[in-house]
Amino acid sequence: MDRTIAGMVAQQLTVVSSCLRTSCSEFGFCGTASDYCNARCQSNCEEHPDPPPASGSGGGDVLKRVIGYYKGWNAVSKCHQTLPVDLPLSALTHINFAFAFVEPGTYAIVPMDGTIATSLFTDTTNLKKLNPGLKVFISVGGWTFSDNGTVTQPLLGEISADATKRAKFSSQIVHFLSTYGFDGLDLDWEYPGAPDRGGKDEDTANMVLLFASIRSAFDKAKKGYELTFTIPASYWYLRWFDMPGLMKYADWTNLMSYDIHGIWDRENEIGNVVQPHTNLTEIKRATELLWRVGVPPDKIALGFGFYGRSFTLKDPNCSKPGCRFSGGSHPGACTATSGYLAPYEIQDILNKKPSIEVHHDEEAAVKYFSWDTNQWISYDDSTTFKQKVDWANKIGLSGSLIWAADLDDYEWSAHEGLFGKKIKPNNEIDNVAHRDYALSQSSSLVTSELRNDCFLFKQCVDRDIVKCGAGYSMVGYDKSGCGSVGSKPICEVTLYDSKTGGGFENESGESSCTRGHKVFCCQAHNFTDLTKDCAWTKWEVTLATDTTGDSVRSGCNWGRRKALCCTPNLDAIAPTPCDNKNCSGDESSCAKDSYADDFSDEDQCDPTDCFLDSVDSASGDVHIQGDKKRSFTRDFYDFNTLLFLARVVMEPRRYTGPTVLHAPTRSTPASTNVFRLSGTTCFSTTIEVVDRWSLTNQELEDGYDTEHNPDLQYVASLIWTAGTGILPDGSRAQTSPIDPRDLANLWNNQLLNPADTRTGSSRGIRTPNGYLMDQFGSQGNRAPLLILERGVNQIKGAIFTEDTSPRSITTMTNLLETAIGGTGHEELLQPIREAIAVFRYINHPDARPRIQANRRALLETSRSISTSVLGLGRLHALHLEHDANWYRTRTRRARTWVADQLVRIAAAFTAEENAGRTPTNLQVIRAALNSLFDDLQYMEPPPDDPNVP
Repeated sequence: MDRTIAGMVAQQLTVVSSCLRTSCSEFGFCGTASDYCNARCQSNCEEHPDPPPASGSGGGDVLKRVIGYYKGWNAVSKCHQTLPVDLPLSALTHINFAFAFVEPGTYAIVPMDGTIATSLFTDTTNLKKLNPGLKVFISVGGWTFSDNGTVTQPLLGEISADATKRAKFSSQIVHFLSTYGFDGLDLDWEYPGAPDRGGKDEDTANMVLLFASIRSAFDKAKKGYELTFTIPASYWYLRWFDMPGLMKYADWTNLMSYDIHGIWDRENEIGNVVQPHTNLTEIKRATELLWRVGVPPDKIALGFGFYGRSFTLKDPNCSKPGCRFSGGSHPGACTATSGYLAPYEIQDILNKKPSIEVHHDEEAAVKYFSWDTNQWISYDDSTTFKQKVDWANKIGLSGSLIWAADLDDYEWSAHEGLFGKKIKPNNEIDNVAHRDYALSQSSSLVTSELRNDCFLFKQCVDRDIVKCGAGYSMVGYDKSGCGSVGSKPICEVTLYDSKTGGGFENESGESSCTRGHKVFCCQAHNFTDLTKDCAWTKWEVTLATDTTGDSVRSGCNWGRRKALCCTPNLDAIAPTPCDNKNCSGDESSCAKDSYADDFSDEDQCDPTDCFLDSVDSASGDVHIQGDKKRSFTRDFYDFNTLLFLARVVMEPRRYTGPTVLHAPTRSTPASTNVFRLSGTTCFSTTIEVVDRWSLTNQELEDGYDTEHNPDLQYVASLIWTAGTGILPDGSRAQTSPIDPRDLANLWNNQLLNPADTRTGSSRGIRTPNGYLMDQFGSQGNRAPLLILERGVNQIKGAIFTEDTSPRSITTMTNLLETAIGGTGHEELLQPIREAIAVFRYINHPDARPRIQANRRALLETSRSISTSVLGLGRLHALHLEHDANWYRTRTRRARTWVADQLVRIAAAFTAEENAGRTPTNLQVIRAALNSLFDDLQYMEPPPDDPNVP
């Protein structure tokens, strides 16, 4: 290394002067002041350069492009919570969502932490439906991302230094923007090259290569994506940016002309003296650094800080700029951070202490004051905002950025101070678009019928202007988050809650609850009919449900249940799922597989004429037949607050009934094996196999079902594990769960490439739900499906439904009492026989290979989804933990139930014999019990490893 003065000068000039063309003295020290510029100066001896000409597009209107940064974590803040929809959309041309991070290894764009759900990304980009002219960027990085000691700090340098990694990162960016509907990327690297921030000298050149790669990926995407980046106002950090090189690929740069000073000054030459953090004097110096390298002023957005930097004075008697500080100020009541106060906190201080003397430094265009003896703050208001805007317009800047738009109060006072005028309420942007969007975002209700009956506007609107629409009446409103700007109409049961509430004069008013929430209730038109047979008992009970109720053989399968002490009138909601609406009579009258159909093979997308058809009750899910489809739902709640988080809807693909399962198909055909209980003895659990063509269509229709392996309840259990991290046996998964809000947002979203999801002749599958469900079997993918005797299939459905026994204790007690009387012992033992037969079927040499193949296909599909869908990256790992656990848990519970019933029956008959009341069928029962006890050995799950045939 050349250690001569000349060598050191050359090295310094290479790193610094080539980027910012600052004045460098004879000793190689560079800067912009006159001290660096003398007779022996090495470069750029112009202390105050003029701005270069504009690039030809715009300039001179700093409020023409207004970028509001939105801090995603404020959506879950416990104080001054601000949602994307609370931002002043008429004032902003751009919203930059801050922040997303980069995942080590994959370089995928991910939420910055676990508090931010990916659904918040969509909530933000959906604002474009309210303001069609709005653009939404994702801001990647930030100070915390590049902080010392973090795993993320080296990532941008690591990516930039390698061509393959640059290409991978660029591809991930495009994928993220496309997935969530963003319009561009704002890269906030703090800071390349800076040694105190983990930077390296080569970062400067590599960052330009990274931008070239991103721009190339954007151009190939042909979606008009834009690229911006943030830069500091500090010479120390700015000198590492190759501005001419970066501006070749960026659309503009965002100058962070705030935080010029803060408590960190005590660590540098300035020392611990109070200085305004947004003063115009130093902002001018920062822009001069950009003029030196030819950055056009119309390619610069000027930063405005919607907050103040605050200090604790060392000497209360010295309170002017330049006085010493001992540390940051007291934390604000809401921001709760020392050295930092939001505008509403500053205004609160001024309102409570009217004697405070506010000082206006006109040259620096900043205000400051002291209070409580030793507290000091500098900040901007409408006066100083105007000074900065006037200066920016004069020199030709064409954009502005706000850190951060969500720091404003709910009346948007800071925004109005910046613009110098009232901000138009969001509902006045485009009433039609606003109403349509509000309708599309209506809260998820219990059924599609209720969803059509009631909805809540998501935006604050003028109720005299924006109406509910044809066929709807306004039955109330909500003031939550609206401030003085309108309210959220509720258009024709507890559906919505907020702290504020609203309504009309005879209701609760608009005062906020100190604790808890108000709720708005409306009654569905069929509510009375639905609940007319329900009543409270006179004692404390646990409501029980059962697939069979008090019927012996005719159970309702697939999660549908009868209620023990309440009989809902389901006619009020949807057609009954079988011919006999009370599910009474012989097994064929109710148990037919009503969800299979006789549609032909498919080669296109599923029809969309289906609706949500499940109703949650206190005792479980009641599944009601919709338009040839059913769905499962999982509701997730915060375990600490018990507040509702999300609902995930899982809808199976259409599949064929047993009579047409083997019709000609373009896909791999289903097996022609038909599985049923052997008729060798009345108590046999043996499974026999016959050929489908040995049975007539009528025989198939009357006594057999097309069935799935695993059962469809498997996916509901998997989703629960994915969203909670709780495995079927109640233990914790080693893999961290997925945020349920992400699951709800992504599960039925069209995020997949149909070319990658084709199985058999199924086509057009774009959602994770559709892709996974197709592996259970469908019209276009028939190979996974088998035909099973209906009675066994019913019991199988009950066994694999969560918290359900093959038959309820009430049913078994009634059957036992009848059998002790000498008759009905076959009906008593039949569900036990069928429960054992379920596992003999699962492990049958003609069935298990198919079942294991289906499990492998499901696991491979979850792997593909995890790779393709941001936000579901842990699904496959959770699936691996769930799979065998589900089979083992359900098997163990079923085996326990069978053993308990056998012991109970044996004890009851023995007691009768000992009492001198020997049942006439005692010997038959004992022979059957001995046989069934022996057959308990067959109640085993398939091998844990699905690769074992």
